Amino acid sequence: MVAHPEKTKYMIIGIRQKLSRCEECALTLFLDDRKLEQAHEERLLSLDIDPTLSWSNHVTNLRKNLLKRVAVLARIKKFLPIKYRIILFNASIKPILEYCVSVWASCNAGLLADIFKVQKRSARLILDAPFQARTLPLFYKLGWLPINHICIERRLILFKKIFW
Repeated sequence: MVAHPEKTKYMIIGIRQKLSRCEECALTLFLDDRKLEQAHEERLLSLDIDPTLSWSNHVTNLRKNLLKRVAVLARIKKFLPIKYRIILFNASIKPILEYCVSVWASCNAGLLADIFKVQKRSARLILDAPFQARTLPLFYKLGWLPINHICIERRLILFKKIFW
């Protein structure tokens, strides 16, 4: 595959402390006699990548996207039986929730908790449970894993593929 010089950018990845010292030194890269632009944040295959790989922007955008879809589920739930709510969740929310989770799962625990709250809200909406209902029995009834367990499972699968 040949890199396209006008579309190619570079990003320096590292920890925040080292990157702050690195701002003073300029890095000039060329591809086919064209100077490459430095990206400070880039969107690649729907993943928001930043130089520290903190995933905070990605998870924030993911949460907003999920909340929009959960709001649609909340508005139409009175017209659909539970069976079709589950189908709607599996078709429109679950793929976004689990997309590249093995990559961004190393994010801050607070950000992961925000995604988990969206998942819990979805379970309550699907099963017509009250806002205060415990979600573990709801997840069991739906056959779901909490997002933090999904993250662990995907990392194990990835680890197994790499090392076995």
